[in-house]
Amino acid sequence: MWTMRYVVGVLLGIALTLIAVLILFKDVILQKLVSTSSPVSTPASIPTLTPQATKKVLGGGILSFPRYELTVPFDWTEQREGGTDMEKLTIKKGEYQISISQGGFGGAVCLFPGDADIEGPSARYEAYTDLTGKTGNVFRRVGQGGGSSLCEKTQYGWGTPSSFGHVSIKNPIPLDVSMNNEINTILSSLGKI
Repeated sequence: MWTMRYVVGVLLGIALTLIAVLILFKDVILQKLVSTSSPVSTPASIPTLTPQATKKVLGGGILSFPRYELTVPFDWTEQREGGTDMEKLTIKKGEYQISISQGGFGGAVCLFPGDADIEGPSARYEAYTDLTGKTGNVFRRVGQGGGSSLCEKTQYGWGTPSSFGHVSIKNPIPLDVSMNNEINTILSSLGKI
């Protein structure tokens, strides 16, 4: 009789453990079981500029963010704002602009097709362009219309700001294809120094 109670207790413990594991990992399990639509990715793995003179633009090193560099064509101008614990670098060509801000601000999770909803700050994107930075950082350029931003892949998933800070891109509508490629090339040159 005593062994029967022991066996029932052990089986009950195993069952409760399995239920707890299923509850903790239900989102991961459901995501693998239920596949939604395929993500819409624009191929832009290694964009290239037409041969033209370029310059290196350096920035960063604010708070926990690293120093970085970008390679930009000479016809882009640069402007800096900030102080000891905030920096905003803006590079610009006509109506096109890329800004990298480093400072004390929060972040958010970037969600893409197939990702489960989460609690907390997040944004869902249906379309994106995959980019790889100079030092191996993996980015997705997200957004529509007159602006976009960068999400970065980390060990925890996709998020913003990137490890270089908040990166935002402004452009006129419609977006010129050659300027879009030039912007993607500049973003792909982003790397730690």
